[in-house]
Amino acid sequence: MSDEAPSRQQAKFVIRLPDGMRDRIAAAAEKSGRSMNAEIVHRLEASFEGSEVARESLGVARDVMLSLDESLALNQELQRRLEMQNETTRRAFEYFERSQSELQELEKKLLRRLAKKSRSESQ
Repeated sequence: MSDEAPSRQQAKFVIRLPDGMRDRIAAAAEKSGRSMNAEIVHRLEASFEGSEVARESLGVARDVMLSLDESLALNQELQRRLEMQNETTRRAFEYFERSQSELQELEKKLLRRLAKKSRSESQ
């Protein structure tokens, strides 16, 4: 084990900051109660976490889109079946109306025959 302090064992990286960036980091560090180094590390960590959140959000969005696609397909299938059922019901109703008309015509014919037979028997 090394006799160096833990901060001395961590990786060091020298960077060039654009004009004004050091002052912005210093102000943010002071506001958050962190050192400049801690502020930079905090913001770097947050950017990686943000990337993870973004990836997870995209995964969730993809899953939602797939669910919506499946729902749309099911909805279209239900719509198709409903249209078929409506067509079957319409045809059945038309058949019923024709049958009812035919029965009324048959009833009229039967009544006329009965009336004719009744007149011929009474003579």
